[in-house]
Amino acid sequence: MNITSENWAQETQTLVDIDTKEPIPQGLVITRDDGKKLMVKSGIAPHKPSSTGRVYVENMDEGWDQTFFPDVVNAEWVTL
Repeated sequence: MNITSENWAQETQTLVDIDTKEPIPQGLVITRDDGKKLMVKSGIAPHKPSSTGRVYVENMDEGWDQTFFPDVVNAEWVTL
């Protein structure tokens, strides 16, 4: 299932990979350059025009959950 959320303008946005523009499915595991494995669990689209939104991830190596800016997992919110 793709990760979607409603933005400030009440448009449904989808979390996509910055490079490929392919939707990021819930549960995708991404290995960062530093070797950390992060599972993308959900997200929140931008709440105002100047916001990038957030993504909720689980660190697979250390067992913690946290929210990050989308670019941490090479992602962005777009209206499809």
